[in-house]
Amino acid sequence: MLASLAVLFLIWIQVRDRAVDIDFSVAGSLLFQSANAILVLIAVLFLTPVNLFCEALKWKTVCWQLHPVSLGRAYAGILSGLTAGLLLPNRVGEFAGKALVLPLKDFWKASALAIFTSMTQLLVTLLFGFGAFFYWGTDLVYFLDIRLIRLPLLLAGLSVCAMLCLYFSVHRLSYLFVRWERFHKVLTVFGAVHFKMKLKILGLSMLRYFVFSTQNLLLLHMFAIPVPWLDAFFLIALMYFIMTALPTIILTDLPVRGSVMLLLFITWFQWNNLIIPNQLGVKIVLTSLIIWLFNLVLPAIPGLYFMNKFSLLRKDEK
Repeated sequence: MLASLAVLFLIWIQVRDRAVDIDFSVAGSLLFQSANAILVLIAVLFLTPVNLFCEALKWKTVCWQLHPVSLGRAYAGILSGLTAGLLLPNRVGEFAGKALVLPLKDFWKASALAIFTSMTQLLVTLLFGFGAFFYWGTDLVYFLDIRLIRLPLLLAGLSVCAMLCLYFSVHRLSYLFVRWERFHKVLTVFGAVHFKMKLKILGLSMLRYFVFSTQNLLLLHMFAIPVPWLDAFFLIALMYFIMTALPTIILTDLPVRGSVMLLLFITWFQWNNLIIPNQLGVKIVLTSLIIWLFNLVLPAIPGLYFMNKFSLLRKDEK
């Protein structure tokens, strides 16, 4: 109970600190300027459970042969995972949070499966990030004055290819750890992840990517930021691509996300010789704040209940 109150207090402090730099009179006029804006905001909010539903369905699918769980229990595991990931870099606590919905005897195997689903989402993020570089070509790279970009991109591209090979060969991973019995025993869980299941999880990861990208696009449209939808999509893809390389925790994710997003959009306007719109910085910060609140902070609050509930159930297991 005390831990839950501490997390809630920490969330409040961080939200309050983020809100200090926001002019609420300006923010209010932007968010509630018309009925259409309110409808867009509601649509973005309703996409949050869809976003989490995709992740829950992935978790239910991958856990099926280890220990079948209902979709509702899988959804609860996703919420508890968000809460557990609050204070750890790059939300690694989500792995343990998801595993809490399974019996104690399956905890480590479940954690391995949780890492697998998270790596699938990372793989999709990297794929669309590279797609953004191909979409923009080398012009944006030269405009940003990024030197020696080809070698890092080549190495990163090879890494993505390696991740794809590993992803579709993950069922063979346990063979590399035959001499380490504990690792080998845990990694045998991937033997049940067959090809069709991998395709399904990859497809759900792509669907989830499009859901939270759509949330960003809707907010940019609501704020009347004059960037074509396709260009905006690949700017967002670049932002997520860059974010994967930056160590953050949920409570420090917002300023990093906002800074990267603002830099990319300012660059786009300068690159196209266009005037930067009024209040662009405020609009980008609000976009980042809303996505941060809707997709990470708000779901983490009910996740406190499920995290405590499942941890108590696990103590009673034999």
